[in-house]
Amino acid sequence: MLQAIWQRLPVTAELGVCSLLLSLALALPLGIYSATHRNSWIDWLVNITSLLGTAVPGFVLGLLLILFFAVSIRIFPPGGYVSFNENASGNIRDLILPMITLAAGSVAANMRQVRASMIEVLGQDYIRTARAKGISEGKIYYVHALRNALGPVLTIVGLQVGSILAGTFVVETIFLWPGVGQLAVNSILSKDYPVVQGVILLSAFSYMLANLLVDIGYVLLNPQMRFDKR
Repeated sequence: MLQAIWQRLPVTAELGVCSLLLSLALALPLGIYSATHRNSWIDWLVNITSLLGTAVPGFVLGLLLILFFAVSIRIFPPGGYVSFNENASGNIRDLILPMITLAAGSVAANMRQVRASMIEVLGQDYIRTARAKGISEGKIYYVHALRNALGPVLTIVGLQVGSILAGTFVVETIFLWPGVGQLAVNSILSKDYPVVQGVILLSAFSYMLANLLVDIGYVLLNPQMRFDKR
């Protein structure tokens, strides 16, 4: 049981970590720009995109991506996996569609949270004081405001680890990605309960580890936030 999970864990970790990084790479700049350019056409586009990303289920999005990119225009393969050590370019091509499918919901949630946090922070008194001192808008956005706005975003990211792990069950099955999620689905169908229990324990441990890292991130963002020695 442990050997089967351990062999598939790096494959799932690659998909999950890349999806989370893609989510943050898209959500942070789009959320910041949307907050600093409210009621612009980009702001409306970000809001509509976030609503669609939240509303469309992962299995529907995955099938649509396969239909368009793998069947119609044939840019990416419809499924399968090859390790990075064996074929780097093939690994990246196999990763793109499942990564987008898994990251779509996280991108939508993170964009909305970044936008809401930035709008709240930009209305604080110290931001008006910084503007009165003549500090540039870019420095206000990315140095003063963003650091304080990332707290709620870190909380959302910590909670998303559980949803990403749950999403791998569907995404890995659709794209034939040989990770822990596909192993869990196959084990459920074959009634291999020890493997199912091992996957559940792994998910719980990953969730706790993610929340521990989020708590450490709070302290790094705000050094004044320290635990009382008592």
